[in-house]
Amino acid sequence: MFDLGQFSDFHFIRPLWLLMLLPVPLLYGLFRRSRSPLQQWQKIIAPHLMKHLTVGAEQKKRVRPVNLLLPAFILSALALAGPTWQREAMPFTEDEAPLVIALDLSVEMNAVDVQPTRLERAKQKVRDLLAERSGSRTALLAYAGSAHMILPLTDDARILETYLSSLTSDIMPDQGKAAAPALTLAEEMLARETAAGTILFVTNAIDRDSFPDFVRHSQESRNAVMVLGMGTTQGGPIRMGRNTFRTDREGNRVISALDREGLETLAGEAGVYVTSVTVDDSDVRRLAGRIQRHLTESLNEEADTRWKDFGYFLLFPVALLALFWFRRGWTVQWVSGFVLALFLFQPAPVEAKELRFIDLWRTPDQQGRQLFEKGEYAEAARRFEDPMWKGLALYFSRDFESAIQQFSRLETAESYFNLGNAYARIQDYPNAKAAYARALKLRPDYAEAGHNRDLIQALLDKQAREKKDEERSEPGSQLGADEIRIADPDDPQERQETEGDPIELQQEMYSDEQLNEMWMRRVQTSPADFLRMKFAFQLYSREQQKDSRQERREP
Repeated sequence: MFDLGQFSDFHFIRPLWLLMLLPVPLLYGLFRRSRSPLQQWQKIIAPHLMKHLTVGAEQKKRVRPVNLLLPAFILSALALAGPTWQREAMPFTEDEAPLVIALDLSVEMNAVDVQPTRLERAKQKVRDLLAERSGSRTALLAYAGSAHMILPLTDDARILETYLSSLTSDIMPDQGKAAAPALTLAEEMLARETAAGTILFVTNAIDRDSFPDFVRHSQESRNAVMVLGMGTTQGGPIRMGRNTFRTDREGNRVISALDREGLETLAGEAGVYVTSVTVDDSDVRRLAGRIQRHLTESLNEEADTRWKDFGYFLLFPVALLALFWFRRGWTVQWVSGFVLALFLFQPAPVEAKELRFIDLWRTPDQQGRQLFEKGEYAEAARRFEDPMWKGLALYFSRDFESAIQQFSRLETAESYFNLGNAYARIQDYPNAKAAYARALKLRPDYAEAGHNRDLIQALLDKQAREKKDEERSEPGSQLGADEIRIADPDDPQERQETEGDPIELQQEMYSDEQLNEMWMRRVQTSPADFLRMKFAFQLYSREQQKDSRQERREP
């Protein structure tokens, strides 16, 4: 049923354009007067004689195109004024609610009360949620005794799957359930987002010591917190190996259960939405709906949410009325004259300059962008004049040396980030690390640059250790596991393996997964080994910083 209540907020976004309607009555009168031939004879011929001297006065008047000028003018004024009665989400955020998934990797997630284990079921639920939110941006972090970012926000589920399938509890450097640090890290990952996001904890329990942090977060942050409870209230034994389970000192199996009471308490104190895992996908659909609904509600509450401009719809009848202004033959003659002038006055072709006709309509950078989107990177590089875009095109055409020259001309965080990627592709890791460090200096919150810098540093450290071990061992010892292999584009097998890969370089318009796919496809080590090494390095660095701060406070 049609609801008139939705028009209670009807108003005009640009009401000053309504002033155009003030001269409408005057214009209408002047138009009627100018179009009536009888008005010119009324001062000369007596009215009682006029009707006898007028031929065809009783004939039905035809509607001429010029008669449609007035309604077109009125509709145009209304369209420019911007009629509206409802709000809309800001561009680029309407269908993309950002989400950070905090996955519990404690040993309790290996319990088998949910088959095959809680962790494996949790990973499957994450995959289902990614499919349900296809195209939306999602980040992933893992926590146990400490919290660590795995991937920043990305809209490519394939990159998330690369890491997700390798997550196990034994990659965590410290065991426990540090939900509060995970909440802080997730909030930092959403800090740069313009739209409100959601933090989803996938766990069987939230430690009670973290409850005050969740309450404080609900009072201070616009980002919502949700929990997908994994497990059953009956609980199950914790699998430690293929056929082994965790036992206590007396040899009895340790049973881990879903802390439903604790989660319900958290929901009441901090307003956290809690749902339990189900056999079907109803839990995933509920979560996806709540995530999107939170974004919509937050946009409606924000002061800068814009009103939807319905004036655009009035342009369709204006365009329809404008069709009656065309006269037979005039349009054809005008178009023919324009095309003739276009070719007569076209500048003479210049050698080594192609697409002269398109030069009249598109700049070289626009032409390069069109070729770039088609995947013709080499040709796009010849078109581009902008150093950043030229460098990107050269990078994707595998001319890394030339790409380095282009990126080096710029002094932005993005250019140094791309410069580091180009150095990494030619295996110049020291310069790659320096480029990432420069990007972080220009933008300290550049998460992607920090992610790559840590990866490069971890590779350099491990290669240095392997080099020392190799020097101590016999000549000809095995190569390190972290040697980076660059695919050969001329190798059919390599080309088949990398065919369809998304672009591996990130600029502001690109998503964050492109960088991570480059590493995960090129580094000859498992994602689990990389994450284990990365998490251990991060935890060690945090402890060192903590000890350093304590030493400075001590007299």
